[in-house]
Amino acid sequence: MEFLNEWYGILLFVLFDIVALLAAIAIAYRWLFKRVLDFLFSGLLLLLLSPVYLVLLIVGATQKKKGKIDALTKTELFIGKKDAEIRLRFFTTQPIEGEKSGFCNFLQKSGWYKLPLLWDVFTGKLGFIGCKAFRPSDALF
Repeated sequence: MEFLNEWYGILLFVLFDIVALLAAIAIAYRWLFKRVLDFLFSGLLLLLLSPVYLVLLIVGATQKKKGKIDALTKTELFIGKKDAEIRLRFFTTQPIEGEKSGFCNFLQKSGWYKLPLLWDVFTGKLGFIGCKAFRPSDALF
């Protein structure tokens, strides 16, 4: 055990510990770490993106008040793993008939309309990695 008194011994010991930790995560990833990592990263992203979320909510509420959109969010049905039905929420990207909304166009082009999906990852309906949720029309094939 004298090699632990040298710098290369300590480095080797630390590298072995890191490899062992990564191996344990890889082996137990599917059963434990996937949900934990999804929960941690989605929570962190929700915290970091909360100002953006708040601005989109305020602008969307003013668009609704002006009568340019029907609802701030919409819920759509998707088919998930093992043919489970999942209802996911998005920001509305369709203005009322005859109205023009730059807000809806901005959401559609930027992809920010999917921001509420972070909450679905946080609550466990979705995951960052794994089976993709399909629309019912696409899942029939």
